[in-house]
Amino acid sequence: MNSIPDRKGGGRGFGFRPGYPLTCVTAVMLCALVALGTWQVERLHWKEDLIARAEEGIEGQPVPLPALADEDPNWRDLDFRRVSVSGRFIVGNAFGFQVSTRGELVGGDLVVPMLLDDGRVILVDLGWLAETDLPPASIVPFVPAGQVALDGVARFVGDIRPGYLTPSPDLIKRRWFDWHIPAMSDVTGLSLLPVIVDVDQRSALAVDGKPMGIANRPQPRSLSIDYPNNHLGYALTWYGLAVGLVVIYTMMGFKRGAS
Repeated sequence: MNSIPDRKGGGRGFGFRPGYPLTCVTAVMLCALVALGTWQVERLHWKEDLIARAEEGIEGQPVPLPALADEDPNWRDLDFRRVSVSGRFIVGNAFGFQVSTRGELVGGDLVVPMLLDDGRVILVDLGWLAETDLPPASIVPFVPAGQVALDGVARFVGDIRPGYLTPSPDLIKRRWFDWHIPAMSDVTGLSLLPVIVDVDQRSALAVDGKPMGIANRPQPRSLSIDYPNNHLGYALTWYGLAVGLVVIYTMMGFKRGAS
């Protein structure tokens, strides 16, 4: 008569036994990864709303530049808002900004300080000119004299500081390669506001109450929203790591259960 083998204590078991320490560590890491992913989703919604409001601001009607103190944090809210200003250009403090090309021509933007009617000074980016027309060459043909009223898109640049790879300004050629309001104020001797006005293709410009045509004017830029929005990729990365962590935890649990 054949006997039935006693399997008690024999062979290898099969089950899920990850252990208490591994479970605790995995739970903490999983909560952290899910929280980071959820935070990036929230940031995604915030950035999408910010971009939508910026697009509306560019297309909206101009509003007068508010009378805010230089250090007022509300300047940030004007970023990508269409504003109107009135005053006189300070031609002697104009400078070229960055280096770019139009077709085969090399040039940059012409930036001119404007003394506003209330005594404040703001930088106005009038648009692109060929290198030979930028300061230190005479810009008189390109900058209207008299009382100027214009609208453009405000950009908050008060917190920009040039990076290590940004070239230093060439003060002899009067060329700057990034915004740096404190340094620009020191060089020009003007107390500059922390926002600039970009004259774009929709901007209107009048001199002494008369509309000015586009002849002899710098080429206006076509503005685009430059807010970085990588939050979806970051969220997927964190959630993907969370899924990977669960897979590894499950495999290790079954491996230990089979040992």
